[in-house]
Amino acid sequence: MMESQYTKEYLFRFLDIAVTQGLVNQNTAAGWKAACHKVMEDVGPGDDIRTVDVQTAVLRYNNRHPGELRPASLKEYKRRVSLVIEEFVRYTEDPTGYKPRNKPIDAAKIGKQQNSKQKQKSEPRNLTSNMRQDDGGTSPPTPPPQAGLAYSYPLRQNFLAQIVLPRDLNAEEARRLSRFIETLALDFKPSV
Repeated sequence: MMESQYTKEYLFRFLDIAVTQGLVNQNTAAGWKAACHKVMEDVGPGDDIRTVDVQTAVLRYNNRHPGELRPASLKEYKRRVSLVIEEFVRYTEDPTGYKPRNKPIDAAKIGKQQNSKQKQKSEPRNLTSNMRQDDGGTSPPTPPPQAGLAYSYPLRQNFLAQIVLPRDLNAEEARRLSRFIETLALDFKPSV
């Protein structure tokens, strides 16, 4: 294999291929991409990612962006990046024999999940059963993971923003969300 195939560019191509071919869940791949974008921001375009010391890369990221990620998040990013590099190398070395460590997405299972979702929509829901027990039942129900789609947006050169939205987002919800995000800006000034 040519050494140039072990670059960051090829790693991100691998993640896109893995999603397209159903080898990795789209949300999982989005999480992997976000971790790689952050942790490997110092890795040059021609650098061999097999030589990346992930622990050192995580520490460098944390030093450049102190307090941006909690220790648990840093640990998770380290795990994700290490796993992605390992999976990418396995795939690059033997694309015809590659099998992901996690279970691949089964088309029949997806069909069953969609039927189950349709059935759930037609049945009345007991919202109180989904409320957290530790806060006296005052939190809104947590949506099931399959209810949303994860999106990544390159907000800045060295920052990939992520958001999870419902699959059936409508225009009014999008407007409300954009107005809310506007209020998060440090220089936001509310209009009177």
